[in-house]
Amino acid sequence: MKFAVVASVLLAGVLLGEGVAGQDCSNALSPIFILPGITGSSLVATFSSNGRARAAASAAEPDHFDDVAAAAAAAAAAAAAGPEDATPSALNNTEIALVRSLAGMLATQAVNNSRNGNGTQGARRNVCPTVGTSNRLQLWVPADARFLLHRNCFFYAMRLQYNKATNTFSNNTGARVSAKSGGSSGMDYLIWDIAGYNKLAAFISTAFPGYVAGKNMFALPYDWRLDITAMDNVREMDRLAARISVAVAANCGKKAVLIAHSMGTLVTLGLLQNPRFEAWRQQNVKGFVALAPPFAGSALTVAQRVAGGERSQKNDWLDMLMGASPTLDIKWAAARGMPSSVMLLPTTPAFPADMVVATTPQRNYTVTQLPELLAATGDQQSVDMYSSVHTLDTLLAKGPIPGVDTFCIYGANVNTTLAWSYGTIVANTRTKTGSPIAVGKGDGTVNLRSLRECNRVTSADRVTELGGDINHGTVVTDPAAHAEVGKALQQLLAK
Repeated sequence: MKFAVVASVLLAGVLLGEGVAGQDCSNALSPIFILPGITGSSLVATFSSNGRARAAASAAEPDHFDDVAAAAAAAAAAAAAGPEDATPSALNNTEIALVRSLAGMLATQAVNNSRNGNGTQGARRNVCPTVGTSNRLQLWVPADARFLLHRNCFFYAMRLQYNKATNTFSNNTGARVSAKSGGSSGMDYLIWDIAGYNKLAAFISTAFPGYVAGKNMFALPYDWRLDITAMDNVREMDRLAARISVAVAANCGKKAVLIAHSMGTLVTLGLLQNPRFEAWRQQNVKGFVALAPPFAGSALTVAQRVAGGERSQKNDWLDMLMGASPTLDIKWAAARGMPSSVMLLPTTPAFPADMVVATTPQRNYTVTQLPELLAATGDQQSVDMYSSVHTLDTLLAKGPIPGVDTFCIYGANVNTTLAWSYGTIVANTRTKTGSPIAVGKGDGTVNLRSLRECNRVTSADRVTELGGDINHGTVVTDPAAHAEVGKALQQLLAK
């Protein structure tokens, strides 16, 4: 199965690499893909009560946990499809009220259900609705009214089951979750605009005439619940590669440039350094621009696992939308047992092994003692997967990406917490927000020592550290950051 999927990707990229017969290639441009971070990659969910309903749902929104070959083939069709669900370009007052109301209910339910593990008790009470193929629920950002009536359903859908024996993940029974395809451009979904990626796309179109969304500029959302190894195992990487191949073929074989933000940089690096995709990469990708890359994880992930985050995170649009307390509850409850969250915990050597990242009245926790911290919170699933998922240093050890010019751009002057002091941690209960005990520089989310791991994947002259107050979120909207993206694109597109 794996060979068949990769072969289909290579077929699109290699055989069509010089353009489709009859194309006018006189003004062809290299396609540009933008891979958003977690807060900008929308997820949709469908719930079914029997196999027939589940199979029907697969035709509407490919689920990479089932027929992976069909999902990869569907990626090509998605590139040429029209917009799927009509979504507003920005939140209006009614939608803001809906999301805030939902957030409050989810927050209450998160505490009540934290001892249910992965939510199976809620599932037995049939809290998740059975819907048809045309009724996909907006799972992330959680703005679907049906979640108001089925509050446990959000957490049940967000969480993954982990099989330790096979080191594999699956959705909870009856739940089907995937990244929203976003129509022909990949950009037609709500939080693309809210998170500010529309401004980055608009800058590219203005600064580089000829770039049009859906023709040669695309978004590439993904299932951010997964770590990069799991994405490879369930063929999420194949789906991303297939979509890039289709765009390259449609643009006369011009190799693509990938612009990624936050976790999107890890997904991109994982794809481009994957040995399965070496021939595909050589044929289809020439450049990579990494914005705010958490290449060695982030200390903030520790705070999210213990307390849902930190209340002073000013650059989190979700906090501003929902209010700080509901967002902390949602992040804490949803992230339990989530492989991407474990992957993003700080890693050595960027963070020293003996560096304390959390203190409690009972003990301190260092970078190498993070599994013990996860165990204290009652998250055994995260402990079980830790050694298989917490592998960013292994990825970075591969060095620069062969044949792909790489640039890094990030904010470096914002106070960014390195360690927190907490009260007593009680298993399966969100701990009260901690007090920072060590603060350094970074972008407010990712610590500078993690951002500077860019030097392991590219040369120093291609790393730009931005001053001022440019943070993890505004690096995709700030004019100064756009100017640096423009400089990188000028070099990459001239090749």
